[in-house]
Amino acid sequence: MDIRQVVATEYEEVEQLREYSFSSVYNAEKLKDFQYWMQHSATLGSFVDGKLVGQILVLPLNLTMRGQNFNMGGIGFVATYPEYRNQGIMKKLMIYALETMRENKQNISVLAPYSVSFYHYFGWSLFNDVLRFDISPANFPRLGKKVDRIKRTSFKHKDVQLFEDIKNYHNEVVAKNPGAMIRDHAWWNRIEARQPYAHFAAVFNDEQEVIGYIRYEIIGLTFTIEDFYATNYAAEAAIWRFVVAHEASINRITGICHATMKVGITLPEPQFTQQIKQETMLRIVDVAAFFTDFLWQQDDLSLYMSVSDPFAQWNNGIFHVTSNGVTIVDEATLKEQPIVELTINTVALLVSGYASVQQLRYYDLLQMTDETANQWDKAFPTQASFFNEYF
Repeated sequence: MDIRQVVATEYEEVEQLREYSFSSVYNAEKLKDFQYWMQHSATLGSFVDGKLVGQILVLPLNLTMRGQNFNMGGIGFVATYPEYRNQGIMKKLMIYALETMRENKQNISVLAPYSVSFYHYFGWSLFNDVLRFDISPANFPRLGKKVDRIKRTSFKHKDVQLFEDIKNYHNEVVAKNPGAMIRDHAWWNRIEARQPYAHFAAVFNDEQEVIGYIRYEIIGLTFTIEDFYATNYAAEAAIWRFVVAHEASINRITGICHATMKVGITLPEPQFTQQIKQETMLRIVDVAAFFTDFLWQQDDLSLYMSVSDPFAQWNNGIFHVTSNGVTIVDEATLKEQPIVELTINTVALLVSGYASVQQLRYYDLLQMTDETANQWDKAFPTQASFFNEYF
């Protein structure tokens, strides 16, 4: 078995494995998009007798976490032919992917799991709640009549300036939101390739600035919202009025938004289906490098953590994390410093703020004194991430 980077002459085999494993044939635009990312990602393969039998793509992306934007490795198109499963191929590929991300200084990684337990085994943890809603006509958000400042465009009939305004607004918003990804030109192209018939509606204030927008599709009688961002309630209400203006031609509104967004709190008929889902997982690839780049909020930070990571040996050890950097220490040299033991999965939970220190103590994922817990609480306050990308 040979585990290595796929070369250009083998890209057709990658396409064949993707098509077989995910039971889907791409149209011309989707295939062009896949080929772009295959060429610009770390495309890793497992070969038996010269034949590609397993693969992982590591996409070069980014992630905003606690006010900072980090290089992120997005794991996608993970596949193995069925006759080669249960032979350790994927384990070797996952380890190789971690090594590759470390070399590329992608110290944090995100994926959308087909099996949470499978990826949890390899060190990823859930970190992102999203809210999916489904509204029937009886509950449509009717918020009265008002003339709002809304401009509309679409991928098919693009208003170039309006689209630029929407993209700039999107990145300004997500740059402040934990767990979000700043979209560059290539990523917007990917969204267009996968949803060429998507529309956009942007809300403007008196100064002609974007204060909210949605990306949506109308398929049959269903109005589906894929992006929903608003600076204030006035913008959100304007968006709902725009959506309901379609009620003569739709009988259902579905969508996705931040789990902390209280959809329905001001609506006259709020009893519609709302479901919180966990759809993405996070992993720290290189603990020392990640915390070295991390901009801590406390000047007097001093944490001792003993990390265990069976698939990335460089993460095993005792780390002294301070505001000025990270030091790998020998336990024999320590005296009474409180060393906290944690798995690489728990590191991800702390970094993302998905669970508090007290919650992790409750579930026996952290053992520490109350005094130490107070220090760690200050270092890792909880926060609500929202990752709304697909790969």
